[in-house]
Amino acid sequence: MNKLEEMAEQFRRLVMVLREHSKEIQRDFELVVHLGRSISEVGTSLTRKMARAYEINSRIEPTGWLPHATTPFHLFDMDGPEPDDLRRSIGDFYHQHWPSVSTEFRDRLQLHEVDGEARKTFSEALDAHSAGYYRSVVRLLFPEIERVIRVEFEGAGIKEFRQAVDRLPAGYMLQNPTSTDRLYRTLAAHLYDHVNSDNCQAFASNPIPNRHAAMHGRVTYTTAQNSINTLIMADFVFDLVSIFKRQFTAKNQSPSAER
Repeated sequence: MNKLEEMAEQFRRLVMVLREHSKEIQRDFELVVHLGRSISEVGTSLTRKMARAYEINSRIEPTGWLPHATTPFHLFDMDGPEPDDLRRSIGDFYHQHWPSVSTEFRDRLQLHEVDGEARKTFSEALDAHSAGYYRSVVRLLFPEIERVIRVEFEGAGIKEFRQAVDRLPAGYMLQNPTSTDRLYRTLAAHLYDHVNSDNCQAFASNPIPNRHAAMHGRVTYTTAQNSINTLIMADFVFDLVSIFKRQFTAKNQSPSAER
């Protein structure tokens, strides 16, 4: 058999194999096509989700409200309310629907892996807000946030906690990009920035309380917006604490951790 005949024979065998397995090949090809379409759909969905998150954050940030699961996002579907109008509309929503909002905060608290003291303190903060004691909420929750971090992470402070948050997988941020990015940025900067006589006025005009300004008497936070923003940040920190605890538990229970 010469070279040409040998190549012809190999080609004939290849055709026979392809014919014999044509259904399997077609099935596998269809699976690949389906997978490609699924990946494309996920990418498109994520892109839309991120675009929506960016749109909402660009509109809520000027209002001074922090985004949260309790935020009335349906208000953002209205065409172009001015920041002051949107700020008032969000405040009106919280005032009118506070009983259900408070219940949602309490439901979320049950999901957090924090100790009984944290649960009682957060519940008292919700009760204080219900009674209109807004300044009490701010002064109550800032020390509790630091206590929880110190207890759960063996004496760690806010600085070490924020460094740990910086190392969280990007997937955490993508779970809820509408609120997580803004809350993370608030935790990383504004919430624990140092306040002095030069920048005190800027912090006083910001509805998101600053720990240093509140605890050292530089700014008095007395509004419902101050109070709810503090509740939102405490809820966010408790959620982060819970994530770290679950990660630690999973790592220590994995096969690699046992070796």
